[in-house]
Amino acid sequence: MSAPKGHQQLATLEDVAQRAGVSVATAGRALGNYGRVSTKTRTLVLRVARDLNYHPNAVARGMKQRLTYTVGLIVGNICNPFFSTIVRAVEGTLINRGYNLIICDSDEDVDKEISHSQVLFQRRVDGLIVSPTASSEGTSSGAVKLISERGIPLILIDRLVPGIRAPVVAADNMGGAFDATKYLLQLGHKRIGIIVGRKTLGSMTARVEGYRRALNSVGTTFDESLVVDGVDVGVQGGDYAAQQLLTLTPRPTAMIAMNNLLVLGALNAVRARGLRIPRDISIIGWDDFDSASHLRVPLTVVDQPAWAMGTMAAEHLLQLMSAETLDRPLEILLRCNLIIRDSCSAFEPAKF
Repeated sequence: MSAPKGHQQLATLEDVAQRAGVSVATAGRALGNYGRVSTKTRTLVLRVARDLNYHPNAVARGMKQRLTYTVGLIVGNICNPFFSTIVRAVEGTLINRGYNLIICDSDEDVDKEISHSQVLFQRRVDGLIVSPTASSEGTSSGAVKLISERGIPLILIDRLVPGIRAPVVAADNMGGAFDATKYLLQLGHKRIGIIVGRKTLGSMTARVEGYRRALNSVGTTFDESLVVDGVDVGVQGGDYAAQQLLTLTPRPTAMIAMNNLLVLGALNAVRARGLRIPRDISIIGWDDFDSASHLRVPLTVVDQPAWAMGTMAAEHLLQLMSAETLDRPLEILLRCNLIIRDSCSAFEPAKF
């Protein structure tokens, strides 16, 4: 029976084999890049496959190998440019290797994270990349534990979960916070407020520790009142935390907001009080984003290598799924970069 008018019948592996003058088994080995096939034959089969616009039957291939060629990715907030960059990097890496990606947004909610994990189990994903979240009380989501217990290949990205032995790809949060704090200290600032969201997240804990170590390096006392947790890791949390800092007496002369949504909230709070940046207060954000350099006062930021993190996490997961031994350590920390713009200035005591 001929294909309906207007619809081109899909070429099969048998069609490719017949046109190339080889057996179906040989054509399969040439297209799958496995087994013994001469270079001349492989080149011929690949050319014929292109000419016939042949595409492998992913369903049949998956059934044969008991794979779905699908990977799950759970991130905290897809609207956050940091996570959207990671998503693009992961997807690009996986597509090049013939895998599809299912993207889930936990919205930094532990219940949603577990729900997404269960759906991904049902979809029989071959592996998972997760940026785990935590509740406002500090309880880590049980999703990562469930994934680990099922034996599904797992890579953690950006954050780790205590007690879970899984490869982690993250930025050097402690080093990034140390560099940002040290920069402000060198400008003469001593009362430096920091804005965090859910301090219990591994990345936030490391950033607070980097801040503490920078203060200790110059003999400045760590003041717990200058560390404000907005609880929410979004814009609202940044606004709330900055307002708390700005009511202190004496108020901080500088602030570091520990993610790119928190800093937007902090900028709102500063503007609402009629303060000028950097004349009245210096500010450093976390994560570079498209508009950071185009604000009325271009923003100094700690830039995380989000693209490299996503790419490396995907590459490591591919290794795990193919039962290869990882060729790098269990925990990989990538260096952050302090991008200096115009939102910080030297502290002048006469102004306060």
